Amino acid sequence: MKQENDFNSAGNLLAARRRRLFQRILAITLMALMIIVPAVAFAVWGKPLVAFLADADKVRALVDESPVWSRFLFFILTMLQVILAVIPGEPFELAAGYAFGSIEGTILSMAAIYAASVIIFLVVKRYGRPVIELFFKPEQIDGVKLFNRPKQLNLLMFLLMFIPGTPKDILTYLAGLTPMKLGTWMKILLRAFSPS
Repeated sequence: MKQENDFNSAGNLLAARRRRLFQRILAITLMALMIIVPAVAFAVWGKPLVAFLADADKVRALVDESPVWSRFLFFILTMLQVILAVIPGEPFELAAGYAFGSIEGTILSMAAIYAASVIIFLVVKRYGRPVIELFFKPEQIDGVKLFNRPKQLNLLMFLLMFIPGTPKDILTYLAGLTPMKLGTWMKILLRAFSPS
């Protein structure tokens, strides 16, 4: 009986190791795809899109032809720019200004960036940590001192969102890995995006 239990335990341990190995391979594959697919998408569609957005006459013509569709398209493209984090955002911001005017362009840009940032935060909250836990023990992740000090974490994220040149799209992904709550992240975003 003891031998049978030992055999079952060894079999369970082996099955658990195989499952963990499969999960790691799957996670590495997914992470590689998350890097490769946006890079390929940018190489194929990003450069022509950025070139189009940099041409004020073409953008104004599109807006004149399709006022509602152009705003919707701009909103979706700006969200994708934030989500992919490979495509530069400056051409989108410039295009918004000369296509829709400074006020409407700013509102459209900020709304799209805000919506994308919330979506990223929620997706990373839901799926990000389990992927990281394939490589690090939960105790190791929880042991990062900054993660255990929410007030310092919140203040740090708040300050980083204000510093020009910081990779805000990447910060959005990192925020989802922290213990920060969605409400706190939304407040940080609102304050960071609001005009001074």
